[in-house]
Amino acid sequence: MRENKTDKKGLAYSIAMAIKYFREQKNMSLTDVEKKCGIAGSYISRIENHHIIPSLETLSIISVNGMGVPLIELVHWANEHLNNNKHKNGWSPTINDLKRLGGEK
Repeated sequence: MRENKTDKKGLAYSIAMAIKYFREQKNMSLTDVEKKCGIAGSYISRIENHHIIPSLETLSIISVNGMGVPLIELVHWANEHLNNNKHKNGWSPTINDLKRLGGEK
């Protein structure tokens, strides 16, 4: 798993918020998610607290396997969050942004 520091804004920040939102909506602890997906709860916590950006693969494992949330639903929630809190340039994510988040070029 590749680690990147988040910049406290943009898609990465909203994705982290989405993970925490869905986990809490499902009344799941970090340990519950860890047991379902095999990714350490401490690592998931670091994502939720904006210390690292997960790869697209890791994000999918946490979302789908860990919480039972389709990845597109998680990304849609994150996008809605961005749209409700638009940055000065009005940016919202595209599929290419998601690929870059996952380390693809």
